[in-house]
Amino acid sequence: MLKKPELLAPVGAYENLIAAVQNGADAVYFGGKFFNARHFSENFTDEEIVKAIDYCHLRGVKAYITLNTLVTDYELKEVFRFLQLIYKEGADAVIVQDFGLVKVIKEYFPDLKIHASTQMTLHNSEAIALIKDLGIKRVVLARELALSEIKEIKTKTGVEIEHFVHGALCISYSGQCLMSSIIGQRSGNRGKCAQPCRLPYKLIKEEKEIGENLGEYLLSTRDINLSAFLPDLIKAGVDSFKIEGRMKRPEYVATVVKVYRELIDLYFNDPLYFRVSEEQDRKLREIFNRNFSTAYLLGKPGQELMSYQRPNNRGVFVGRVVGYDERRSIVRVKVESLLEEGDGVEIWVKKGGRVGVEIGSLYRDKEKVKRAEKGDIVEFYLPERVFPQDRVFKTSSRKLLEEARESFAREREIKKLPLKAEVIAHRGEPLRLIITDEFGHRVEVASEYVVETALKRPANLEYLQEQLNRLGNTPFFINEIVAKGLEEGVLLPASELNKLRREAVEKLSAMIINKYKRQIISQKLLLPVSNKQKQNTFKLAVKVGSTEAAINALRAGADIVHLAGERFFKKPYNYAEIFSVKKDYQEIWLHVPRITKDQELELFFEEMQKEHNFSGILAGNPGIISYAYKSGYRLAADFSFNVFNSLTEVVLHGWSIERATLSLELSFKMLKETARFAGLAKEAVVFGDLPLMVSEYCVIGAVAGGMTREKGCGKVCYLGDYYLKDRLGVKFPVKTDQFCRMHLFNNKKLNILKNLSEFTDLSGIEYLRLELPAEDPDKVYKVVEVWREEINRLNFLGEKYEPEITSLETLKHLYPEGFTTGHYFRGAE
Repeated sequence: MLKKPELLAPVGAYENLIAAVQNGADAVYFGGKFFNARHFSENFTDEEIVKAIDYCHLRGVKAYITLNTLVTDYELKEVFRFLQLIYKEGADAVIVQDFGLVKVIKEYFPDLKIHASTQMTLHNSEAIALIKDLGIKRVVLARELALSEIKEIKTKTGVEIEHFVHGALCISYSGQCLMSSIIGQRSGNRGKCAQPCRLPYKLIKEEKEIGENLGEYLLSTRDINLSAFLPDLIKAGVDSFKIEGRMKRPEYVATVVKVYRELIDLYFNDPLYFRVSEEQDRKLREIFNRNFSTAYLLGKPGQELMSYQRPNNRGVFVGRVVGYDERRSIVRVKVESLLEEGDGVEIWVKKGGRVGVEIGSLYRDKEKVKRAEKGDIVEFYLPERVFPQDRVFKTSSRKLLEEARESFAREREIKKLPLKAEVIAHRGEPLRLIITDEFGHRVEVASEYVVETALKRPANLEYLQEQLNRLGNTPFFINEIVAKGLEEGVLLPASELNKLRREAVEKLSAMIINKYKRQIISQKLLLPVSNKQKQNTFKLAVKVGSTEAAINALRAGADIVHLAGERFFKKPYNYAEIFSVKKDYQEIWLHVPRITKDQELELFFEEMQKEHNFSGILAGNPGIISYAYKSGYRLAADFSFNVFNSLTEVVLHGWSIERATLSLELSFKMLKETARFAGLAKEAVVFGDLPLMVSEYCVIGAVAGGMTREKGCGKVCYLGDYYLKDRLGVKFPVKTDQFCRMHLFNNKKLNILKNLSEFTDLSGIEYLRLELPAEDPDKVYKVVEVWREEINRLNFLGEKYEPEITSLETLKHLYPEGFTTGHYFRGAE
């Protein structure tokens, strides 16, 4: 028998909570004022969190708390205090990104369920099998998975799966996007994404713009809408249907939750007649849409994934302009679908921009009307000129908003739980009332009133039903009444029944709420003992992307060469050539990309089985760890693991990882704390390409190649170098790998050479890395040669080190566009 999935709703403010619960959510997710991935939603104070958890539990709804950002060692104690609060108050689960927080929760709050956030970028079976051992009960899968891949993960791992079915879609894999962080100093991994993907860009090849007719929002996705595919997801084993939207208004939450509640219930009541009605589809579109897509559920999309023409609500097409009276500022519109007084409309003007207005008065044939149907020609006030055939979109529906508000704004309980009431009314005994809910909670109350014989009208079941069901603004209703003693013709005053009813409901409410509360044992968070020993010598690591680049890096003196798993040059490595120039002190590590789906992992397993004598495996995601360890390989973790605190290092050490590349978002100040764990060697990226995002969507294939789900891209990425140019004229390099994923890089390379001596004041960082996976082999040689010389000097001079002017000039000559110091002096907010 198929399991009915949970409907999980977003809550960014208390009013949204009421909207979600009253419209049928089984569970909600929300965050405190800090440490959650929607920092700019209203969020909840500590007091509001307690109130919200109780509100949910009283109505049979689960409350999940978001702690889905990366946290520093400085912040761990405050996070620990917050965890104590939500644990004590009965939170049902916590949604987490940071591996260090997972460790804290498992050790100090073992009966608090952990859900792995989509920010963990979990997308293959091996990774999920590994993280289950950390105590994680549920995984929010990456949104880039096809239906077949979701089903395969469920079959292989058996883990609870939560999947987004509606709402905004990130263009990058969540947890792997540094675009807002690097160019806007607001980190998505810290809950403060500035959404640069919703800004206009141009695709440039050889200084020429490509695809300008599509629109300018080349990274702006449509919203996910999987309403029509709920049966497929249910059959695939998805346990929880998640709606995105903690930044949305309560009317949005109410409308979307109600539609999905109806659809889930419809399928389980009558699966043969499941369909999304026109009215339900209209409601979803009218409340908010950037146009809809099925994301990656049906396979890899191209142009149909994107909202190229606008990055925000596009509304619903309702007609076209017939004419405009400039003197009166009146527009005439031929209506194609329902339009009503009070609706918000926006007209897409062919000759410049868009014009929006809320319709105050609507006229048809000079007569004021409340609504217009298809075929009507109507007039209304519009302050700016528009032109015939301009398209008219309804961006808000007065009727829909009022309907949504009705469900939450009047503090009226729509969602009510059934109670069984038992009245015991024997003559000469105190009147008693027992109520029981569907979950087995039972309370009994007794009155001081002693039951008497009725002289005129003895109580009956109809009378009891009338009195006991006066439950008003409570989340209960009486659906069954059992009475004992009525046959004795007894008098039961309404005042006594009302008093018992109120007392019983209060006791039951307290019982339900208190059942979830937990006791806190006085405890203090213990962090790893600080590694006081400062680093005296450093080794040079280089990540490269081609055979020629690897050979040049080795010849120029790199201690470690990482062979990048993302092959931007589209050629396999010639391992024989690479190993032929390797010296005894040098190491060659195979890098496995941060995104490797199950079938792609198999390719790397095969690569590792061959006799290539790799010194170790640089893991881009947890999926490769178990196989590499069982195969006898040494292990290192790449920056994609988002190592932000010392407790994450402890987790990685537990997976037999010997070295970790620290997060690219850490400052020197943060590094002093993060590098404290002595059991793990550290690697820091000091020069090279800063990855802004990795995406399953390819802007080159879609825009230059015209790719759709049915039409290929023609491999246009092979035809030259591509860039995305922003409003300021800054050009960001775009590359594609062998799996046709898009990688966007910063316009300037990271370069910390001027400040290299800062590392001598840190403990635990032993390896300094040059990140050059897409670099020309000749440049690789020159860059590695410079850094080899400078690291030799650093190892000799220590804190007195200063770079040679000639080295700085050489790098400047190689990269005239200039450099950035990344987050080393600012950190990620």
